[in-house]
Amino acid sequence: MGFFSFLRKKPKKITESAGRFQDFSYSLNDYSTSELLRSLSPSEFLMYGLMVRAVQLIANDIAKVNFTIQRKKANGDIEHSQDTYIAKLLNDKPNNSQTPWEFKKTLIWNLLLYGSCPILIVKDDFNNPIELLPIFPYYVNKVENESGAKYFYVKKDKPIEIYSDEIIWVEYEMIQGFDSLNIRTLFKSTISKIKENELSIINAIKNDMRSSMFIKVKDITNNEQRRQASEMLKEMMERSKKTGSLSVVLDERWELGKATDIINTQIDLQTRNSLGREFAASLGIPPAKLGIDDPNKYNSSVELNRAYVDNSLKPLLINLCQRLTLSLANKDEKITFKTIDLLSVDIKSIQEFAASAINNGYATANEIRQLLGFDKHPDGDKLLANGTLTPVNDLSKLKGENIE
Repeated sequence: MGFFSFLRKKPKKITESAGRFQDFSYSLNDYSTSELLRSLSPSEFLMYGLMVRAVQLIANDIAKVNFTIQRKKANGDIEHSQDTYIAKLLNDKPNNSQTPWEFKKTLIWNLLLYGSCPILIVKDDFNNPIELLPIFPYYVNKVENESGAKYFYVKKDKPIEIYSDEIIWVEYEMIQGFDSLNIRTLFKSTISKIKENELSIINAIKNDMRSSMFIKVKDITNNEQRRQASEMLKEMMERSKKTGSLSVVLDERWELGKATDIINTQIDLQTRNSLGREFAASLGIPPAKLGIDDPNKYNSSVELNRAYVDNSLKPLLINLCQRLTLSLANKDEKITFKTIDLLSVDIKSIQEFAASAINNGYATANEIRQLLGFDKHPDGDKLLANGTLTPVNDLSKLKGENIE
């Protein structure tokens, strides 16, 4: 029995809300026996702020993108449309329970946090898709064998098979040998790397506090100061031996404090910067986008945004669009997106780039329009553009000559 045959038997309990397929009440560490996803330590927990910011940044930027249908015409030209049935389903009303914004954010959340974002395709009696429902990833199992892939809904006591034409299965990455490569495993492996390379010494000191000491003294410039400093250090060490506690000289006033405070400070500063740079790089996000100090500075916000779009947003969108195309599009159609939707934060730089490329012969107006996701202009292969990308549509009148 197919999954949707099961749905139709119990419509009130199972089909009335898409919310049944989303369950964010589970801890991010549940559903796994992997040591990599063990419970977080307090210092690691603090670092989860980076992951939350990264997920929200990517999900919000992708949620504002509208899908478009790219169709190849009989004469070979490419046209784009958002007026087709599938485009409207994706952009206007993907299901009865979510707005398009919520739908796209749920897909990205599932994709990044859990490594996959399965989507149920609800069809009418004529086999036309009428709803697209994101499913909580752990409710569906994918089983692959020589005959292909099979999908099972495992929330019930007895698994129910979902037919391949009833589901769109999108994965974050597919690398042989990795059962689940997602943002959490990247995050946790980065923490492990930071700990191995930078925190092992600090932890060793922290575990042997009675025989260790941190000292920060002001520069000593004469013999008298050196003598006084030596005497004060001897007194401090004697007090430490008697009390069994570790003291530390903090500043020129010789105030005493706890070494653990300095250790925790070092963990926070070192881990935040190192972890942030490593983690952002694994997602294709320039660290500066997450507010992390980065020695590899970008010359402008334009370069920063372009690196973020090219390395982080586009790969996710291309992966998602190609899977949607395989399941929903017609033979000569592709589901894609407009690049300009990702770059709309900096329209001025787009205008400057396009006008310069066109007027200096590096690209035609139609090539720029295609890059941004627009259809061809009838005269776009032989036109210049001004600074606002307005076509100069009759150069012969301006120059008094035929330029063709």
